[in-house]
Amino acid sequence: MPKEYVLKTSPIDENRIKKIAKALIEDAKVDRELTLEAYRYFRDLAEENPQDNVAKNQMGSLLKVLQTTHSKTVDALNSLLKLEDLHIKKNRETKTESAENIYDLLRKEDE
Repeated sequence: MPKEYVLKTSPIDENRIKKIAKALIEDAKVDRELTLEAYRYFRDLAEENPQDNVAKNQMGSLLKVLQTTHSKTVDALNSLLKLEDLHIKKNRETKTESAENIYDLLRKEDE
């Protein structure tokens, strides 16, 4: 009879979640840049022809996309910081000192 495979570590561990959050933030940055490029294109079209309602509608839609990508980036960072808070609390309860946490890394980037 086959033995059930038991994972030694969680498939969704802390490092994996951090990597996913980082990738999401980088993807959102690329999305914002592309959206801004498209927005500028439609803005130029609207300036050339003020009667072009399609270009104006597209500009409005692109602004919504920009806001959504910004909100999703903030949500990803918020989730990452909540995860870090849980990790810090867990370390305090078990009295173990871990490697640098996200707050320490953010402080170093500001200096």
